[in-house]
Amino acid sequence: MLKRIAALAVLLFLSSPANALVEFHGFAGFAFNDSNSLNRQLSSSGITQIYVTGIYGLDGRLNFPGFPLGLGLRYDWQGIKVSRTETGLEGNEFEVSSKRLAALANFRFIDKIGYIGLVGTIGIQHSPTAMLKAGGTTSNYDNGKSTSGTIGIEGGLSLGGLRLGAEGGYQDYMVRELRGPSGNANFDINFCGFYGIAHVGFGF
Repeated sequence: MLKRIAALAVLLFLSSPANALVEFHGFAGFAFNDSNSLNRQLSSSGITQIYVTGIYGLDGRLNFPGFPLGLGLRYDWQGIKVSRTETGLEGNEFEVSSKRLAALANFRFIDKIGYIGLVGTIGIQHSPTAMLKAGGTTSNYDNGKSTSGTIGIEGGLSLGGLRLGAEGGYQDYMVRELRGPSGNANFDINFCGFYGIAHVGFGF
């Protein structure tokens, strides 16, 4: 009896349409970036320079029946923590992160068992922060002015209700004038560069 119930559940799961009306994804990956002005400041404190940041987040999408367009929202976190590289500067470290809420749109050329198409986002709200610990002093920075947008290609498999895929492209993501304890502008962080993420989710 239990085997029959399990088999029925699997059958119902696999019978979900490939082009689902609603999709939810969780994702994780990385971005390559080169924040030159920031890296010069980090080098003066003997801290490893930043060239790669981690990314993870969630998105939800509403797809239009009979049309390859989907609209939704994405919430993601991007950042990294690095520490000293030179002897005598132990304890120096830097941590930066930015949370982002973005509008999302995707256009799929193929949306069957396999899917492939374009996906883009535009940032709506950003919450960047940074922490620099050097010479025994810890300084926190926030209230930066951020703009962001991404454009990429996504592809994957629709295994019934399950979605397995990946996305890669370019992000234009700038954080300007992060302010420190004195209230003065101190940091500009350039997250611009190529990114890649793997995602898993479901659709119905």
